Amino acid sequence: MSKQEKNERINKVIKELDLEEVADSKVKYKGERKRTSIGMELILDPLILFLDRPTTGLDGRTANDVIRLLKRISEQGRTIIFSIHLPRYSIFQLFDSLTIPASGELMYHSPAQRTLEYFESAGFPCEFYTNPAEIFLDFFHGVIQRESEEHKGTIILLLRDDCTEIRNRALMLFFLMVYLCRRRTLAVDLFMIQKKQFV
Repeated sequence: MSKQEKNERINKVIKELDLEEVADSKVKYKGERKRTSIGMELILDPLILFLDRPTTGLDGRTANDVIRLLKRISEQGRTIIFSIHLPRYSIFQLFDSLTIPASGELMYHSPAQRTLEYFESAGFPCEFYTNPAEIFLDFFHGVIQRESEEHKGTIILLLRDDCTEIRNRALMLFFLMVYLCRRRTLAVDLFMIQKKQFV
């Protein structure tokens, strides 16, 4: 790759990430830092982008901006896979697919917008002012139980007496694996395409 091609790719990524105004200055804000980190990955022009908690440490508005940016990138044909810790509902609404692991196993996977309907049909409705992510994670970590006859319309939280549950919850950090993927290609096929670039 020539120097000119490298510069063109760098400028394209800077524009894609809305970093043109700060391209020649030192990174000052967390949001800019996150976008710069994403940009460093995009320079290689990957088909699949893996990110670990891209919204950690950001305020609500900046976190929304970062996820909207990732959504925009995914709509250009890239698959973006990332973990996220208890996203707010406005962020959850941007997800295409949702995967919830617990204790090292896959517990749930489906299009994200069907998740609320699924939990409600199973007897676990999400109350109006409740963050859906908290309900999903509590359910799969065994800390909620279906409503009882004497407490209709509510979800009872049950913390076990031993320390195992508390330890597991702390270790897992209730992370979600979220797939922002417009392409309907199998993950295995995408992996093989990506692998060929390094052979």
